[in-house]
Amino acid sequence: MRSFVIMNDVNFYFLKDTNFSKALTQLLEKAIGIGLNILIRTNSVESTEEVDEILWSYNLSRFLPHSKSGDNYCSLSPIYITSENENPNCSEYLFIVGN
Repeated sequence: MRSFVIMNDVNFYFLKDTNFSKALTQLLEKAIGIGLNILIRTNSVESTEEVDEILWSYNLSRFLPHSKSGDNYCSLSPIYITSENENPNCSEYLFIVGN
């Protein structure tokens, strides 16, 4: 049996004049700061790898704890990146990243 969660808010961000990496990391920092788990859904394995690289390299003095498809202990990670239909960290927020 599946259980469903009712969403209260839906926010859309169309990044026309803003750097994608900067916007993504700022939104993730806000969500992590209030203790939420986040699922980042990408449109391909390659995009998953790109987002993973962004989170590893965006700021050398900060770290956004995350994992991606195929990593160990994904359920313990507050940010999970995947192109698959999965949610191992029971995320409350969904970021859809793609073209």
